[in-house]
Amino acid sequence: MLVKRSEKGLTLIELMIGMIVGLIVLSAVIYVFLLTIRTSADVRNGALLNKESTFLTDLIAGEIRRIGFTSASTAIPTAIFGIPNTSCLVYTYDKDTSTPGTTDDGYFAIWSAGGALYFSSAATVSACPTATTGQISSSLVSAGITSFSANSVSAANGSSVNTITFTLEVATKADDSWSIQLNKTVKIRNDEI
Repeated sequence: MLVKRSEKGLTLIELMIGMIVGLIVLSAVIYVFLLTIRTSADVRNGALLNKESTFLTDLIAGEIRRIGFTSASTAIPTAIFGIPNTSCLVYTYDKDTSTPGTTDDGYFAIWSAGGALYFSSAATVSACPTATTGQISSSLVSAGITSFSANSVSAANGSSVNTITFTLEVATKADDSWSIQLNKTVKIRNDEI
C-alpha cells in the first residue's frame, strides 16, 4: 500500500510573490529614509542662513549706529560717512573716548568682495579699501552687500533724521540654491549732524 506523504514548503510562485512584497516594503523604507535626509538638509540650510544672516545684519547695523558718535569734547570730521560704491560704506566715530579732543580714530569701512564681508580701516571717506583683510564671513556661507544708500528725512520739529539702508545677500556654500536677501534701514545716532 502506498502512503501519501504530505510535503511542506513553498511553491516557486509563493516565493516570488513574497520577494515582490518584500521589495515593495524595502523600497518604501528607503524612500522615507532619503526623504528624511533631504528634509534634514533643508532644515539645516534654513537654520544656517537664518543664523548667519541675522548675525551679519546685526553686526553691520551696530557699526552703522556708531557713525558720528563723539564724546563731548572730541572733534569728528565734517564728513562722517561716505558711500564710494554700492558695496562699500566708509564712516567715522570716536572709538577711543579716553583721549577726548583727538581725531586719531580715522575712518572705518564695511565692504564686500568675492562673496565675503570685510571690516577694516580706510584712508578717506571717499575711497573703499582694496586690501582683503578683516574678513568676517563664515566658511559655511558666502555673503555680499549689494547696496548701501543714505537718506535724510526732515522731522516735524525741523531737525533731520539720517538713515542708511543696506541690502545683504547670504547664500550657503554647500548649496547655492539656498540664499536670502535682507534689507535693513538704520538711523544714524547723531541726527543733528
